[in-house]
Amino acid sequence: MLTILRRIHVKNRKLEQIVTIVEQVLADYVALYRRIGFSDQEKQNIINSIVAILQEKGFKISNEDVAQIEKIVDSKLLEKGQW
Repeated sequence: MLTILRRIHVKNRKLEQIVTIVEQVLADYVALYRRIGFSDQEKQNIINSIVAILQEKGFKISNEDVAQIEKIVDSKLLEKGQW
């Protein structure tokens, strides 16, 4: 399964782990989104949930990381038929 997350050039192990976790979490959210749709606030809640999950796993998430996660979430919610 080729996704936009797998096309990101991974420079270090931390980013590779973040990408894997974000991809797993997004798979569930995208499936749900396709059934019911999300508002902007709900989309922000998804991003916050992903950040919280990553922080629980010991990652320190910067504002730049959050911005990248937001871009990934937006792209996944707009894609059709990838997952």
